[in-house]
Amino acid sequence: MRLSYRPDWEEAVERLDRWWAGESLGRPAMSLTATKDGAEWEAIPEPPDLWNYWTNPDYVIPRMERSVRNTAWFAEACPVEWVNLGAVAQAGFLGTKPICHETTVWHEPFVQDWETYEPRIDPENEWWRITLRLTEAFLEQADGKWFVAVGEVAEAGDIMSALRGPERLCFDLIEGPLERMKQIRDQIARLLADVYDQMTGMVNRHMPGTSTWLRVYHSGRTTTSQCDFSCMISKPMFDDFIAPALAWQMSQLDGVVYHLDGPGALQHVDTLLTMPNLRGIQWVPGAGEDVQAHPKWRSLLKRIIEAGKAVHLSVSAGEIEDLLADLPPEGLYLQVGVGSEREARELLADVERWSNRRRR
Repeated sequence: MRLSYRPDWEEAVERLDRWWAGESLGRPAMSLTATKDGAEWEAIPEPPDLWNYWTNPDYVIPRMERSVRNTAWFAEACPVEWVNLGAVAQAGFLGTKPICHETTVWHEPFVQDWETYEPRIDPENEWWRITLRLTEAFLEQADGKWFVAVGEVAEAGDIMSALRGPERLCFDLIEGPLERMKQIRDQIARLLADVYDQMTGMVNRHMPGTSTWLRVYHSGRTTTSQCDFSCMISKPMFDDFIAPALAWQMSQLDGVVYHLDGPGALQHVDTLLTMPNLRGIQWVPGAGEDVQAHPKWRSLLKRIIEAGKAVHLSVSAGEIEDLLADLPPEGLYLQVGVGSEREARELLADVERWSNRRRR
């Protein structure tokens, strides 16, 4: 596959295939981006309201096209945008009311009783139709230039949290009806797998492979998995209620990076590390915590790497040398942005040199 916004994309894909297979690139895999030389940030149409900002292709597409066109892509960075309809967007397919905010979209819970609730996706559901329309518009605009990601496959527990409300779901896990909730969990997981198949099929009619909001491309089937609700429950509850459906979802794909968000999620790392299709963990420390590359987290990062997984980190250019003094490059996928194409080339050369120095 050739992409005009990244002429050397086929070489990057070959390296990414090796990274997904657990092979060493001689340096960390990197999503390295810079502002493109000669970037032109033309004015784009202003939407009349937040609903149009998120859902109307006439406003969404120019914004995404301008961003990807004015970015230079280095190392393993994929020129990609995705249909971004906020956190746990698939809850809207199952009946929640989406509420648009400036930075994301939230969903109003509506399920009153798990015993009578039956999950289904109505083909005429407005949020589903909006997703399809946006995806089609993205693919038409991007064809041959940049890659279109399918977003994410939301975890069934996060969807149930959106349907019911996180506080009420916590009580439900104690008071029940637990067996009925597990049935619904598994039904939702299968529905989300069907959604993924349909969305991926749309993309693959134009271009091979998959990617997500994390911008890690896979020649086969991938997603960025997560369960933010897991921060609110114990490890036994996670292992009993969340992990089975999560592991099943991962088993349907060729490789997954898991978004581990906040100290409250750290108790679940050991369970995650047992999942075969998990290739890596993106560690996000959470608001008010030290940055991802901080020495405070090194023992956690080493633990993940020693388990045979990779660590995905968003870092600054100035943090990488110290990070490579502590951690093996083959265990890292680094996301880093710099100000110019020259800086990107210099940083890539530095990373290769620091990686070679570690191997001596």
